Amino acid sequence: MKKLLTAIAIVALAAPVLAQGASKIVPADKVEWKPHPLFPGAQTAMLAGDPSKPETIVQRNKFPPNFKVAAHTHSFVEVGTILSGSLGHGEGEAFDPGKGSMLKAGSVFVLSAGKPHFMWTGPEEVVFQINFVGPSNVTFHNPADDPRKK
Repeated sequence: MKKLLTAIAIVALAAPVLAQGASKIVPADKVEWKPHPLFPGAQTAMLAGDPSKPETIVQRNKFPPNFKVAAHTHSFVEVGTILSGSLGHGEGEAFDPGKGSMLKAGSVFVLSAGKPHFMWTGPEEVVFQINFVGPSNVTFHNPADDPRKK
């Protein structure tokens, strides 16, 4: 069942790219890292798409050691791949690492739209990639956890 859901998610993500009519190649040494607009201390690289538009987005993120992201949701299906390091990932409306697990490089997670989740890193930097169909949005379960309000 999980394989089927993953395949469906990949097809759903690919369709808008084909509709955009564009091909893009980003060699590893050409990835442009910038400060993450939402999470101070993290970095991000937009590899494909404009997150403000309803199109396929490929976003790479780099989280430093001992980093935490509070429980939040998105209005889109999110497909994440851990590229290096280990990313803690859990589901629920409150940050509780006991309800999650560490995902090693090569691991993939697929979250349905509206699924509350949280993330953290351990003692090493983590690089992971997120694929979704925009526009991008994030809603924190506890508004006090929203970095935009701090």
